[in-house]
Amino acid sequence: IGLIGSDVLSGNLEREIGENVGSYEIRIGTLSGLPNYVIGSFVKDTFKILPKKVTVVVNSNQQKEYGSHDPIFTYSHSGLLSGDFLTGMLERISGENVGSYKILKGTLSVSSNYAIDFQGADFTIIPKRLDVKADQGLSKSYGDSDPIFTFIQYGLLAGDMITGKLSRSKGESAGQYNITQGNLTAGNNYYIVFDDALFTIHPAPLTAQIEVERKQYDGNV
Repeated sequence: IGLIGSDVLSGNLEREIGENVGSYEIRIGTLSGLPNYVIGSFVKDTFKILPKKVTVVVNSNQQKEYGSHDPIFTYSHSGLLSGDFLTGMLERISGENVGSYKILKGTLSVSSNYAIDFQGADFTIIPKRLDVKADQGLSKSYGDSDPIFTFIQYGLLAGDMITGKLSRSKGESAGQYNITQGNLTAGNNYYIVFDDALFTIHPAPLTAQIEVERKQYDGNV
């Protein structure tokens, strides 16, 4: 205010030194009206450095098998200047059963010069394989009740259990019948790979008794 006609000031304003996020005082610097003017008063203001956005994108399709350890959750990022870096680790919502769990920012952080734009994803726990093999050689005799169909298993974790029972193809005549999975299950945390077997119904033993008829010899044919 106060310049005459086309007169202009020369020089530049300056600010406090610093490159981190914050407020810096704007100063008169080299600004001058010489030789025709003397700057009588200067109203100071502040210059602000705002946080830079760094985008963190959690990688999709991260998963583990039920019962195994969590992997290190991975991500990509953009916006960091050379020499700056992120620290800490991603975390997820707690839970160990089969299902989907949100991956969270956890302890991931960066200096106050940045604001994190976090784009999460789901972490999936998938069912564990459980091998069930029906015992071979199970049988009964025709007319008897079925035995309990037994099996061996590989892959069940300590503390978990199998419920239900094996079944077999229908039929009561002598012959062979497939032993099937029936309603055997270990719950949603497992998928069963079943190896069947044959169940045999043997013919029932039949005892024939011949009765001998006797008569007294009287000489007649």
